[in-house]
Amino acid sequence: MIVAVGLAAIMALATLAVMRVSVMEQRSTGNDIRAREVQEAAEAGLNYALAWAKNNTISASITCVPGASVTGCPPLATLAGSSSTSGEQYNYTLTFTKGTNFIRVVSMAQGITDSSITATTETYLKQIRISKQVVQWKQKHLMSYRVINIAIPRKP
Repeated sequence: MIVAVGLAAIMALATLAVMRVSVMEQRSTGNDIRAREVQEAAEAGLNYALAWAKNNTISASITCVPGASVTGCPPLATLAGSSSTSGEQYNYTLTFTKGTNFIRVVSMAQGITDSSITATTETYLKQIRISKQVVQWKQKHLMSYRVINIAIPRKP
């Protein structure tokens, strides 16, 4: 009888340990999914900004946020999470910083439900006038790199 109780206690402890590891793995997987989604949202915002900059002149430094009507900003939309694994939706903010020879474009995505989930990506571009008659600008990438800043809080 003592042996049976001892084996049952050992099995209960082993079950608790396995359950704890399982819960930790689920949290880790959830954090990884949200981190990937928010990074994809930031990159989607950056790609949108670059496509918009091909046909629009950026004459000054501006910050574009969803819902605000700022002159010189592209219209921004919420990136819906209907097809996302986590179901989260993301807003992104675009910042165009005009330098002497380049324009720094930064896209920062943030979760709507959980605003602590953020990611940032940036690139530099140069707009070149094609001709004096045509007020069209051509985009040229000087350099492009990713700054990944993903903040996901631990859940208790």
